[in-house]
Amino acid sequence: MPKKKSKVTFKPTDHSLLLIEATSSILHLASIKFEHCYREANQLADGLTKMAMNSQTRNIYLSAQQLPQAAK
Repeated sequence: MPKKKSKVTFKPTDHSLLLIEATSSILHLASIKFEHCYREANQLADGLTKMAMNSQTRNIYLSAQQLPQAAK
């Protein structure tokens, strides 16, 4: 049976709107740009995300050599 995805509804509050505005300002000052990338084009990030969702531990990888084989 396929896993049913829950739909999360986000209702912005004054605090969350201020946080979003501050974050946006910081990103603008730092000249950071975000772009969408399909998971098929970024299999490493997709693999690491799946591993993180199924793990109870936190892992930090400082180089490509340290990445688990399952994520490569």
